[in-house]
Amino acid sequence: MFRKRNLLVALLLLLPSTLWSQSLEKRFFLEGDGQVRVENSKSGAGGEIRYRLKGGTYPATAAREIDRTFGVPAGSIEGMSMRFIALLDYLQDHFQGGPIKIVSGYRSPNYNDGLRKKGRLAAKTSMHIEGMASDIEMGGVDSKTLWEFVRTLDCCG
Repeated sequence: MFRKRNLLVALLLLLPSTLWSQSLEKRFFLEGDGQVRVENSKSGAGGEIRYRLKGGTYPATAAREIDRTFGVPAGSIEGMSMRFIALLDYLQDHFQGGPIKIVSGYRSPNYNDGLRKKGRLAAKTSMHIEGMASDIEMGGVDSKTLWEFVRTLDCCG
């Protein structure tokens, strides 16, 4: 047993460092090229945002720009999930679509409750509150086509 463990450790140490760095560059199982084009349909905020740099780092300036685009209040503890942004990037790259328009992005718990009180469709435990959901439209891609493709991913709704 001891020899097998030592052999495994030795083999791991012999792996080229490039293999290690490549594995660190991909953090999520579905992600695009690290650059996403998003625009808030109400405020007009957004643009082309490089949210992941080569080597797999996520600059704070990009996270703030994403949060501003998705309507996260400045200084909020909450923010948009980078996993969700990576998924949007994946979809945009897959379809070679235009800018993603954010129809409804981040929602505070109070705002979400207000929508529910008005009879609007807003789940009590909406993923919008967690920064893991948005109602979107993608330039050049039919909404039904986008929805049907997302359903095949078996990860999201």
